[in-house]
Amino acid sequence: MKLHSKKIQLSISLIISAVFLYLAFKQVKFSDLINNLKLVHYSYVIPMIVLNILSINVRAYRWAFFFNKKDNISIGTLNLATFIGFMANNVMPVRIGELVRAFIVSKRDNLEISKSLATIVVERIFDVISILMVFGFISFYLKFNTKSSLNINIPDWLHKASLISLIIATIALIFLILTKFFHKQLLSLLDSLHKKFNFKFISKIKSFIHFFIEGLNILGSFSRIIIVFLLSMLIWAILSAGIMLSFPAFEYKFELPWISSLFMLTIMAFAVSVPSAPGFIGTFHWACIKGLQLLGINKFNRAYAIIIHAASFIPITLIGLILTIYFGISFKEIKNYKNK
Repeated sequence: MKLHSKKIQLSISLIISAVFLYLAFKQVKFSDLINNLKLVHYSYVIPMIVLNILSINVRAYRWAFFFNKKDNISIGTLNLATFIGFMANNVMPVRIGELVRAFIVSKRDNLEISKSLATIVVERIFDVISILMVFGFISFYLKFNTKSSLNINIPDWLHKASLISLIIATIALIFLILTKFFHKQLLSLLDSLHKKFNFKFISKIKSFIHFFIEGLNILGSFSRIIIVFLLSMLIWAILSAGIMLSFPAFEYKFELPWISSLFMLTIMAFAVSVPSAPGFIGTFHWACIKGLQLLGINKFNRAYAIIIHAASFIPITLIGLILTIYFGISFKEIKNYKNK
C-alpha cells in the first residue's frame, strides 16, 4: 500500500514538472535558445553561486538555535546534514532531504530522530512566515509607492493569494505557540476524547504533537525567536543579493534592482514549494520566466531560467555528493528507516 502511494506521488510530481516544462518552453526554437545562452555573461553568475553556498551555512547556523545546549549538536554536523539534505532534495523524489538531515544529525550526535525532525518542522514554518512577510512587503510597496516608475504588474489574485497564505501561516504559528505552552492540557483533552470515542485519528494527532513538541523549545525563549527570525531574513537577503548580482549577466537593468531581486526570490520560493520532480525542474523554470514577464522583461527569459536553475542547484548538489561520499553517509540505511 505504501509503495503504491509513493508511486502515485512520484507520478503526480513528474506530471506536474512535465506540464510546467511544456508551458515554460513551448514555441521556443532550440537554435534561438542556444544563441541566447551563448550571449550570457557567465562571470556575473559566480557571485550568486558563492552567496547560495553561504546561505546554506547560515541555514545550518540558524538550525543550531532549534536545539537545546544539552543536546550538544555541533555546527559541523548541521552543515554536513544541511548540504547533504539539499542535495537529496535535488536528486531524489518526494522531498526526502528533510529526513536525510534529521537522520544525519541523529546518527552523528546521538539524538532522537523525532527530535531532529521536530526542529525541521518548526524551521520550515519560520521559512514560510518570513518569505511571506518579504512578499507582503514587496506587494504593498509596489501597490502604494506611486513615486516609483518601476513597472511590476502583480495581478490582484497574487495579492489576495499572499494575504491568504499569510493568514494560514499566522494560524500555524499560533497553533505552535499554543501547543508549546498548553501541550499538557491538549494531550489530556485528547486522552479523554480517545477513551470516550476511541477514534484512530485522535491517537495519530497525539503522536503528531509528541513528535515535534521538542522542536517547539525555541518558542519558549523570546530572544531565540528574534535571533531565528533575523537569521531567516538574513538568508533571504543573501539569496536576494545573489539574484541581484546576476542581473548584469543577462543585461537586465532595473530602477530598483533590490526590489526586483526580492520579487524574483519570492516567486522562486513559491515555485519550489509546488510538488515536482527532483530539483524542482519545470516549476522553477516557469516561475522564473513568469517573474521576469511581470517585471516587464522578455529578453533572455528562458536562458535566465536555465542558468539560474543550474547555478542554484548544481554546485550545492555537487558539494552534498562529495560530502556524502567523504563521510560515508548510507542512503540505504536512511531508506530502511524511512520504510519503518
